[in-house]
Amino acid sequence: MKKFLFLTSITLALFTVLGLPLNAQSQNPYSCTITLDRGNVPDLYFTNITLLIRVNDGQNFSVQTDQSETAFTQSGEQLIVTTKGNRVTLSFNPGSNQTNLCEAQAAPLLDNKSWVWSHGFDDNVNLRPAIEHFRAKSWPATIFIIAKEFSQTREESWILDEPYFNSTLLPEGWALGNHSWNHERFDTSTPTVQDYEKDISDAQVRLNAAISRSSAPNFKIITFASPNFSGAYNVPFANEATRSDLKLQETGGDFMLSVTGTSDYTAGEITAKTLSGRTQIGRDISVELDPQIVIGRMDWMAANKTSSGQHFWYNTLAHGSHENSLNQIINHVWQNYGPAGTNEAWVASSNEVYSYILTRDNIGITVQEGLGPPDPGPLENDIFMPTITTMEAWLNSYDVDSQKAQLQPMFLNLSGRGLQNLKGE
Repeated sequence: MKKFLFLTSITLALFTVLGLPLNAQSQNPYSCTITLDRGNVPDLYFTNITLLIRVNDGQNFSVQTDQSETAFTQSGEQLIVTTKGNRVTLSFNPGSNQTNLCEAQAAPLLDNKSWVWSHGFDDNVNLRPAIEHFRAKSWPATIFIIAKEFSQTREESWILDEPYFNSTLLPEGWALGNHSWNHERFDTSTPTVQDYEKDISDAQVRLNAAISRSSAPNFKIITFASPNFSGAYNVPFANEATRSDLKLQETGGDFMLSVTGTSDYTAGEITAKTLSGRTQIGRDISVELDPQIVIGRMDWMAANKTSSGQHFWYNTLAHGSHENSLNQIINHVWQNYGPAGTNEAWVASSNEVYSYILTRDNIGITVQEGLGPPDPGPLENDIFMPTITTMEAWLNSYDVDSQKAQLQPMFLNLSGRGLQNLKGE
């Protein structure tokens, strides 16, 4: 006991002389590893997931995904981390509140946005002026193509074909959607279910062939837009979805959706229908009728997100030659809810939005917590342990009472570098 007490007192004195913290462990960061199990997530092209990680009043964060540095933002007591990876490691200095540190959950929408707007362009003609309004803001949308008219080589401004989509739009995050092979122009006046299925599957084959020639051959065409909102495609789509990448049908009906919870949400004259369990959503064509209707619905989402705790998805549609209407809508979102405003809106293709929902609802999240870094910090490695080891050896070799005079030269060499050099660093 006498030996232990003497060893402890000498250690405390040494750390006081050096001006080092007496509690090495308190200087170590808190660490946790978040494992993302994607085993139940469908095979998708857009694979990002946003995590909300509880850090309370912690500071000095370091985030890595699969051992690469990862960007993050802090919002109150949470870190917001978006990743395509499978393993997120977080290190930080914990504050006074260490309750449920590193508790993690998937955000309702990408980057924890409040609501999302997706827009689709139908058919192939007169689309480029409106497309350029989206591109000016670096916002993507979906091009729903009549596959029969989609040329592999044509490059003319009045019609959208494979070269322009593959070289310009696909690299910028735009999505290609299936709008059938021949837009309901059958050889018979009484088409069968098999005719509708062939209209979908032939288009899927043609569009997949185009994608295979692009710089992103792993892109998945998961969305189908029913020509003329026809309900005759409902069963054929469901059949084709079992044997292709198709997962979402856009048709008439519910274009305002709630992506959180399992019940509808109503405020005023607008109802957001629950997305839970859906493979079919609606499309609002009001863009072509009156842009103020669309703007009013966007304002409704912004007004109701906080009071209801809901997160909304609004899906719209336009054909060609409606660029002026779309420009008004785009500018309204940008100025009020985009980077120039509250930055609460996510604008993306329906392919990306639905991919996020599928990932969010099927991913597994587990958290392994730690009290410090995996390896001891330099304080323990370079100073603390050599100090203890050296003093233990000295005490085993010398009489405590008669050899205290030897402490000074011994201390100068405890770390292998000398205390004077150490203190001057």
